[in-house]
Amino acid sequence: MLVDATVAIINKLVEFITTPGNLSKIIQCAVELIMKLIEGLIRALPSLIDGAVKIVGALTDALFSTDWFSVGGDILAGIGKGLLNGVGSIARNVGSSLLGGIKSVLGINSPSRVFRDDVGKYLAQGIGVGFIDESENVESD
Repeated sequence: MLVDATVAIINKLVEFITTPGNLSKIIQCAVELIMKLIEGLIRALPSLIDGAVKIVGALTDALFSTDWFSVGGDILAGIGKGLLNGVGSIARNVGSSLLGGIKSVLGINSPSRVFRDDVGKYLAQGIGVGFIDESENVESD
């Protein structure tokens, strides 16, 4: 249905254009349209130039009123902060990887086992040795 309607419209356009006298009217209208567009552009030219001058002025004002040293300093500070944050993140990741590797090599699966079996045991033994070694130096009152 849509295709049939499109074909019918195209046929009517061809018929209209090829009808004697219509082609010259179409050309005359096209010339008038182009002339009116040119006239409109010529009339609008002062406004277009004025607008362009205002845009250039606003851009110039914005460029010269900006504290570019401050902008540059802010950019450098942001880059520096980003680098420092990156270094901190890398250090944490390396530390975590090292700790994980050491735990894996030593077969450590739980921090509580490490403190119970190693740190706590040797801490208690060390305190005991310290008491024994120093007991000779204790005087009674």
